Amino acid sequence: MIRRFKKTIGNFFANLVSNGAARSKLRAQYYKGFIAQYPDIIVDADWRKNSQTLEGNESGAIIGTFVRAISNLPLDDNSRILLAGENICAKNIYQKILNLNIDQIAIAGLDETSDFDWNFERAPPKTLGKFDLIVSYAILEHLLDPYRHACDLFGLLKPKAILAVYTVMPNFHYHRHPVDCMRFFPDWFYETAKRNNATVKKMYISDDHIVTIFVKN
Repeated sequence: MIRRFKKTIGNFFANLVSNGAARSKLRAQYYKGFIAQYPDIIVDADWRKNSQTLEGNESGAIIGTFVRAISNLPLDDNSRILLAGENICAKNIYQKILNLNIDQIAIAGLDETSDFDWNFERAPPKTLGKFDLIVSYAILEHLLDPYRHACDLFGLLKPKAILAVYTVMPNFHYHRHPVDCMRFFPDWFYETAKRNNATVKKMYISDDHIVTIFVKN
């Protein structure tokens, strides 16, 4: 009986994974529901387009949806940028995406190439200062308390500055690095903005990826 049950369950998941057409149909219905409830959300049909490879990073790439979302932000030669949880490879790539000087960009985290040491489960170092743009890419889903970290990031923004966040939605696959803790719905970002004197300027979803551009009020 147990063996038969395991075989049935195994076949169910095998069919679910292999049936791409059914998966696409379900995803289309899933997006239709989001669009009905959140008419301001932008559905990006192809998150792979314009993607940038990231070496030494667990995500492996900056998805194209995120690249396009940040490539035309109102930044200049005096803007100060923070990459939360990235490495020197990411720093070089973001410098090209944002068309800024490399010395305008700082890294905070636990990587050996970080400009500032910061364990994201703790308060940020006081030496960080304020920023015109903060990038949080594939970080929130790995934290036990992502809301606290989001509050910390908002606290590091100058007035009218931008927080760009990429994370994943409930259908995204499980990927421990070193822990995988959370998945996010759009309401999380809207409510987090309200409680931190910020506005959701734009939000994009593409497959199970979600990109949010906040502006601090």
